[in-house]
Amino acid sequence: MKHSLTLMTLALLTSSAYASSELMSAGKAVHPACLEKLQNETKENAEVSLAACTNNPKKTSIKDGYYTTQDDNNTKQTTFTRYAVIGSKGDKHLIIVGTATGGTGFFTNALWVRMKDGKLVLLKSLAGGDRCNDGIDKVADWKYAINLTPTDMMSYGSDTTLKIDPYRDLDASAASCVAKAMYRFDPVAEKTELINVQLNEQPLAMEDWLKELRFQFCFNNLYNTYIARGQITLSETEMDHFKNQFENFCMSQPTS
Repeated sequence: MKHSLTLMTLALLTSSAYASSELMSAGKAVHPACLEKLQNETKENAEVSLAACTNNPKKTSIKDGYYTTQDDNNTKQTTFTRYAVIGSKGDKHLIIVGTATGGTGFFTNALWVRMKDGKLVLLKSLAGGDRCNDGIDKVADWKYAINLTPTDMMSYGSDTTLKIDPYRDLDASAASCVAKAMYRFDPVAEKTELINVQLNEQPLAMEDWLKELRFQFCFNNLYNTYIARGQITLSETEMDHFKNQFENFCMSQPTS
């Protein structure tokens, strides 16, 4: 059997972020296939029948808290999915869903759903992406984090987003997590609120390849000054200051 998932993807899939309570219906846990299907919906109020997705005609199995499907000849695992409920209010639930469909990608979404009359209804898709490209992590009840690349960081704060050319100016790859945007969801107002941005605890490497991107070496150097003084958590105002420093010290300097 050919496995194309990376060790990183498998680690994410089996992480404690998906060890929370399952969604229950008629005394049974809702099958991950139902959340996978809802994860792929793009319109609000899209519906998924619990009976239909549980009785998936493809061969499925559940092991160690996640489920897999196989293609028609039963020779290749094609989908791995887990989910976690991180908040419930009445028949509405905040859920993180993680799915790998082959290759290196691991796609996660934060979904606000309603379970009623044997159906799951997508009320809002709050955020989602692939690993460092807006992938989602559980933080606590009603709280989740969005993974950020260096390029993503430049869109946070109250000031205008800096104009960054991904991969030319700064790294934007799905393996370049440098921070997390922490969010809180209010189930009454049904709105999200940015809490802060948290940098990694370890400094970024200062390697020669960084100079292939116009501002990456300077970004890492600036980033590491924050780590060195223990300034890991940044408010919106502090993110503005970081961006202003980056613009003044990095973007204004001549580049080869």
